[in-house]
Amino acid sequence: AEAYVYLVAEYRYERDVALAYARSGIVLAKKTGFYRGLYNLHNQMGVVYDVAGEYLPALEAYEQAMEAARILKRPELMGSIFTNMGLSLWNLGSFDKALANYLKALPYFEHNEKAIGYLASTYNNIGLIHGEKKDFKKARPFFEKAIAINERMNDSFNLAANYNNMGNALRDAGEPENALDWFSKAAAIHHALENNYGLGMVWYNMAGTYQELNKDGLALETGFKSLQARALAGDRMGIALAHNLLASVYLSFQNPPKARFHSDKALELANEIGSISLWHRIYRNRWEVFRAANETENALEAHIQYKKYSDSLNLADADKRLRELEVRYEVDKKDQTIAQSKLLLEQKEQV
Repeated sequence: AEAYVYLVAEYRYERDVALAYARSGIVLAKKTGFYRGLYNLHNQMGVVYDVAGEYLPALEAYEQAMEAARILKRPELMGSIFTNMGLSLWNLGSFDKALANYLKALPYFEHNEKAIGYLASTYNNIGLIHGEKKDFKKARPFFEKAIAINERMNDSFNLAANYNNMGNALRDAGEPENALDWFSKAAAIHHALENNYGLGMVWYNMAGTYQELNKDGLALETGFKSLQARALAGDRMGIALAHNLLASVYLSFQNPPKARFHSDKALELANEIGSISLWHRIYRNRWEVFRAANETENALEAHIQYKKYSDSLNLADADKRLRELEVRYEVDKKDQTIAQSKLLLEQKEQV
């Protein structure tokens, strides 16, 4: 069964192959009463479904893994499953249910020194979910807890992510100056780690924050730093975003030709990538670029394109909300079925 666990993990991006190995391993583990194998196999099945974007089957697999973890009486394994379930629910847009699972995981990690890394990750994810819910006052304490742990563990990579998340939370909460302090800390770590992808992201966040503060010189400087880092990282989406931001900054300097240059570069990449949200951002800027240059026809065409992609995003958002409602109904129904099954089992045992 352990060999099957390895194979499922190895082929987790090849859904059908991985699931076939998992099912074969589960049959063998059940025959031999190998509960650690059952835990690993069901857990890996959940991961395979998660990777494939099939979150309800993932939740069912995690439920099976949880049963094995309870039989093994391994609290850290139970905590790990709660976090995995939280991620699936988060991906479904069920933020309250995701949050509830992460909070259930905490007691399993808080008094286990071996699980300190899981604890920091869970605190960070709870903070991110509060951020998704626009509850930044609740997000901040959890980021602070994650930061304290990763500083103690000297976990530079995760610490940089924590600093960036704290910066975003403070920026969204209307504290841009404080946000910049945290972004600067994150940038220093990414620079030391020579992590161009992380640098590009943090400098982009800093440039946007400087722009909000009307510090256009600093916005331009950090915007170019972001562009350079993202080019080194080969991050095409990030390069397009950086060009689009620079176009906006050059508009603040009343320099339409340079704004047009960067907008054209952003649009060229967006056409290669094919992202509606990216087109939406770029055409919103291009409308302003052409207006500033007194190019009325081009401005009108850019505005038409902007409205078109706005409508597409609104439709996609409506579809997403409908899907989330349907999924939440299915999750609630599944929870009720599990509860009823457990009640029937308890009644049978009492008889």
